[in-house]
Amino acid sequence: MAAARGHIPSLRVAIGSTASGQPAPKPEVAFLCDGPFELYDPDTGKRVTLGPAREAWRARAAPGSGYEVVDSSGQRRARFTRVLGLRPKDPASHSLIVQRLELAAGTAWSVKGDRQLKGSLELRRAGRRGLALVSVMTLEDYVYGVVNEEMPEKFHPEALKAQAVIARNHALIVKDLWHPHRKHGYDLCDGQHCQVFGGVAGETAKGRRAVDETRGFVLMFNGRLAQAPYSSNCGGHTQDSRETGGWFAAPYLKGVKDAQD
Repeated sequence: MAAARGHIPSLRVAIGSTASGQPAPKPEVAFLCDGPFELYDPDTGKRVTLGPAREAWRARAAPGSGYEVVDSSGQRRARFTRVLGLRPKDPASHSLIVQRLELAAGTAWSVKGDRQLKGSLELRRAGRRGLALVSVMTLEDYVYGVVNEEMPEKFHPEALKAQAVIARNHALIVKDLWHPHRKHGYDLCDGQHCQVFGGVAGETAKGRRAVDETRGFVLMFNGRLAQAPYSSNCGGHTQDSRETGGWFAAPYLKGVKDAQD
């Protein structure tokens, strides 16, 4: 295991994606920020307008063509055709909240709820179906929102630390090696297709501690990121990677018995 050198990378994560990790466009997006925020052009970084704390705004299709953002009184505050970014003025202290969002669309456990997000959020054109959401955050903020969505908080601290490391590995592998969602403009989805990401609501004190105590650490093999797939149940015995279709013969992915003798 080694600590990653240099800056902490950023990730682009689809929010409210389908069970297969595809975009799930929303006809309208309601959002607010727990502090002052700004709308901006992600291509240039130029600010479009400012918004106040805790005031719900909405993005939707505009009359004629394109999209618009309106404030709580219904006044138009911005118009765009392809993409618009949202971000807190002070991202270290505040975060965005997307309201009444359909989560895990197309699954038996699909629900509607709010999703609180660190970093910035892009509202991206998705044709007549509406807008797709892509959250841009640091790798460490992402792992904060994954650890206890994939492993219960009650597990041993060392298990949580191991989960933090392999979640970090898996995110980077998906982003840099597999890139299944690149054509849609993001690195990972927020569901089981990649890893379950719950945003701020998915974080716990124990989970954050596990991430902080392994900050920047990844598993390496022969100087490269190791692929470290995981699951909630192995049926009593894992399988050699060479025995699975479409995989590869990794010497570190050997089938083992999951029981005490």
